[in-house]
Amino acid sequence: MKTLTQLSLPNTDGMATQKGLYEVIENELITNEVYKGLVLSGSLLSQTAFKNVRFESCVFYGSRLENSSFLQCALVNCNFQFSHIDYCKFKATNFENCTWEFSSIKNTALRLCEVDGGTLVNLSKELSNEVEQCLGKDLTYWPEELLRKLAIKVA
Repeated sequence: MKTLTQLSLPNTDGMATQKGLYEVIENELITNEVYKGLVLSGSLLSQTAFKNVRFESCVFYGSRLENSSFLQCALVNCNFQFSHIDYCKFKATNFENCTWEFSSIKNTALRLCEVDGGTLVNLSKELSNEVEQCLGKDLTYWPEELLRKLAIKVA
């Protein structure tokens, strides 16, 4: 199982990540990466920019993502457990088949994103989220009023 300590970061000598010194990722730029089966447990990702990063079958357990941005990223089959996303920005990012267990997403802006049903449920719990020009797939069972309120178009 891959963990946060194996997350490759720019501007490191490689030894720091092998020794497990990273529990906090802060003020980093991570681009053009694919993380498959990564487990982020008890981690803080703060003021970090992700560009063209794909998280596939990753678990965010007891973690916090705050004041970070995600541009043209993908979160596919990811599981958020006891984790919180706060004051983040997602642009042209896809959420596909994500599950949210005792997790929250608030004070967050999504623009030109594609969202799945689980992510939509969490977005709708907080009035502080801003959703603009997003697309939802397989959401035909959701009330049109809720989809309009969240600015979600059904594909």
